[in-house]
Amino acid sequence: MKSQKFFKIGKRKIGPGNPCYIIFEVASTHENDWNIAKKYVDQAKKTGADALKFQLYTADKLLNPIASILKPTYDYFKTAETPRDWFPKLLELCKKADIDLLCTPFDKNSASFLNRLELPAVKIASGDLTNHQLLLHVAKFGKPIILSTGMAIMDEVKQAVSILKKSGCRELTLLQCASVYPMPYEDANVRAMLSLQKEFGCVVGYSDNGSESHLVPLLAVALGASIIEKHVTSQKQRGSLDDQFSMTVSEFSEMVRRIRRLEKVYKGSFERVISDLKKEFGKDVGKALGDGVKKPAELGISRADGTRMTETDERHWARRGLYPKINISKGSTVTENMLISLRPDIGISAPSLENIIGKIAAEDLLPRLPIKLEEGKIKMFRRSDIQKTYTNPRDLQFAKILQETALFD
Repeated sequence: MKSQKFFKIGKRKIGPGNPCYIIFEVASTHENDWNIAKKYVDQAKKTGADALKFQLYTADKLLNPIASILKPTYDYFKTAETPRDWFPKLLELCKKADIDLLCTPFDKNSASFLNRLELPAVKIASGDLTNHQLLLHVAKFGKPIILSTGMAIMDEVKQAVSILKKSGCRELTLLQCASVYPMPYEDANVRAMLSLQKEFGCVVGYSDNGSESHLVPLLAVALGASIIEKHVTSQKQRGSLDDQFSMTVSEFSEMVRRIRRLEKVYKGSFERVISDLKKEFGKDVGKALGDGVKKPAELGISRADGTRMTETDERHWARRGLYPKINISKGSTVTENMLISLRPDIGISAPSLENIIGKIAAEDLLPRLPIKLEEGKIKMFRRSDIQKTYTNPRDLQFAKILQETALFD
């Protein structure tokens, strides 16, 4: 991909030399309440944000509660779905407020719906960086694409960028991100943003899943971030899963103010920014900068059992595996229409779709139960396959949890 100087999202220029494009991310903090959702338009505008962003999914097309540990998350996703009929109304409110409306789609149907509304860009979540069918689909819209890269190694980002480029994407922003909630400074690795810029020559930015601190967004802008995305909640402790890693509206407003001051006062002097931030944040500055290597974050957060949930663990839960959408009879030739990609990634991973299309079902395959490729044919993935499939030391925690909670034999 040739180096991008700048492009536009709506009326705003994106790229080096232009003001950072700041996204006010609502996610699920609207609590399925239209009155809360519509208030976010005015709140986002008053903070100085450039865009207000929601998420669009249906729980049934996102997550397969194939393990009992996933049932509470599935139930929450079900209640937190953003109603589709909100979006035309939100779009009108955003137009009146002169703020862009963005949304992350989690499936092709949702992406097409948003495209028909003529939203100015497409945002793809970290968990779908390896959902190649979704990338192929949205690239054909011809719109700017913002792709988060949490949990990814550089080779996976290369695959995603190649697919987007070959499918028509010419305006791409890659966001460094750590899919840890809330993210500790040690997992931020802000310098990895520069590695992405060097490798792909594209516009870069940062999606911050930390809590209320301004450190990571300020470091990212000092290093050249053209886009900053940050989760916001109007009221913490209301029950949203996103509250624990979201800023309040006032905290977000202060972040925007500090970013604009940084752009105006420091004018690209990274050393001055670092010097001043060290006075405020001390050793946390070095922790947040990281080593610049694009890799899954390693510290993670503590679990109740004393273990830690890292990005390597999160890769299994937040990425997608392939599951039968329907009953597939023994002897049938497997086609794409017979399959659905869902979290978690068990058995055959979503990027392997092309490798199994045209293969024969060696036995009856049941809807929404995991599958495997064995001796060139498709079979059911069973509980007995868990331990022998996930043998990498980094995968053992996932295997243990899955073994204990799997709802299949």
